[in-house]
Amino acid sequence: MLRTALLCCLLSVPLAAQTASDTPPPPQKSGMTVSVPLLVRDKKGSPVPIPAKDDLTLTEDGTAQIISTVSPATGQPLVIGLLVDTSRGQRGANAEEKAASLEFINAMMKSAQDRGFVVHFDREVELLQDLTSSKEKVQQGASLLDSPEPNTGGDASNPGAQSLLYDSIYLATNEITGKQSGRKVLVLFSNGIDQGSKSSLRSAIDTAQRTGTIIYAVYVKGDIDKAQKKIDQENDPNRRDPTNYPGGYPGGYPGGGGYPGGGYPGGYPGGYPGGYPNNYPGGGYPSGGQRRPQQSVKGDGKRVLADIATPTGGRVFELTKKENAGAIYAMIEEDLAHQSMVTFNLEKSGARPGFHSLKIESKQKDTVVEAPDGFYVKESD
Repeated sequence: MLRTALLCCLLSVPLAAQTASDTPPPPQKSGMTVSVPLLVRDKKGSPVPIPAKDDLTLTEDGTAQIISTVSPATGQPLVIGLLVDTSRGQRGANAEEKAASLEFINAMMKSAQDRGFVVHFDREVELLQDLTSSKEKVQQGASLLDSPEPNTGGDASNPGAQSLLYDSIYLATNEITGKQSGRKVLVLFSNGIDQGSKSSLRSAIDTAQRTGTIIYAVYVKGDIDKAQKKIDQENDPNRRDPTNYPGGYPGGYPGGGGYPGGGYPGGYPGGYPGGYPNNYPGGGYPSGGQRRPQQSVKGDGKRVLADIATPTGGRVFELTKKENAGAIYAMIEEDLAHQSMVTFNLEKSGARPGFHSLKIESKQKDTVVEAPDGFYVKESD
């Protein structure tokens, strides 16, 4: 009986050891993987082939980070949005843009996973074509881009609303691109003048970065329609020339008053969730890394557009006879064809909610990197 008891004990030892070894270890707490787009240019401004990760340096909030991968971005689904100013200041500037837009849509929407949408803005923000994978529907939406006739009346809730540039960026990114995955790009045609937006320039930029949306801005100088100016003056003799409001109404139009005309068919779902305290619902995004200083943009619409596009990793163009819409679209197409995605791991201890500044540089001589100047980490659920 004693031998039997000892034998049972000996047999139970390896069985217990085997059971312990089969038990999976407890999950390790890890950080998060950050992925951002980038483009490397040579000294002539032309895109260069995808760089090796050892050819780049990356700092996040001033701390050097190890780059995990650098890979082509072209394999990811593409969301492309056209955002076009059709206010009176842009009258007559859209015919050539429309024709080039149709060709651009045809060239960019190559995969069944690629999707597009079209938005125009003036006194309201209107979705001409909702997000769709149908190239034909997006082209049809682009064909509807026309400047309106002079407004004989006015919107009592927001009489200053004439060109809702900042609102259009906020709504396009917050309501559309922010809910998608893959690469997200907006092509914006505007003179850089905002009149009547509820959101500010800062909130428009922040929302684009928060949603990972790249903005390519096209500066269209345009002309203020004389007939419209006369009507405005007759309706309100004290109304100032709209060109004197190049930066819009700082902090949004006083008094609020809802979204003029509905804009998005039936209104954007939920409108502005939570209102605009501190520019963001619920009090704004937590502050984080050092922000790129906002330049003085008074009287310079092109500089406004540069301030919008550059922090997102995009750039600004100017529509001229030499660089027409077709030529500009071709340059954007070339940029996107050479775009890369760089990834790095952010330690859990460093993944605080809010904005994180980002700086990526090339070690190769006579090359520069275009990339977002930061990214956001969301609050944990």
